[in-house]
Amino acid sequence: MSGRHITKDVEIDGHRFTLRTLKPSEADWAITRMPGSGGDPTKMVLLQSKPIVAASIQAIDGVPVEELFALPDDMDTDVKEALISDGAALREWRRDQVLDFVLEDLLDNVVGRLWHAYSQLRERETAAVAEVEKKVVRVSGGSDPTSSPEKESSPQTQA
Repeated sequence: MSGRHITKDVEIDGHRFTLRTLKPSEADWAITRMPGSGGDPTKMVLLQSKPIVAASIQAIDGVPVEELFALPDDMDTDVKEALISDGAALREWRRDQVLDFVLEDLLDNVVGRLWHAYSQLRERETAAVAEVEKKVVRVSGGSDPTSSPEKESSPQTQA
């Protein structure tokens, strides 16, 4: 577990991927990297899952992405200094590096298995949010906000 998010280690072909449910800013980033609709629906699902998988990867074989995708020594000094001085720009640069790795280096079946594991994390997170909401309702004496089919929770707790 990591703060208010759920983490999970997934072993695939001798490599351990540590996944975490996304923060809203990470989900927003992933959405901006998704290809548009059209074409083969099965292929589109895989293509659209890749940015989410990339954003959810926290470590590979126990090495955090911050170390795996560190700024290269041969990067232009001005660019490197600009990224170091702007945390948001550095996070976005690093996410883009992880996405390039997912797009270029991971086989589709590995991405599919990571996507499945991430989907399970999201289900656990959604169930945890619903449980917390039920407890809040019981304590406050209000109506159950999860009883409305139109209600959709934003993940904020851990299981």
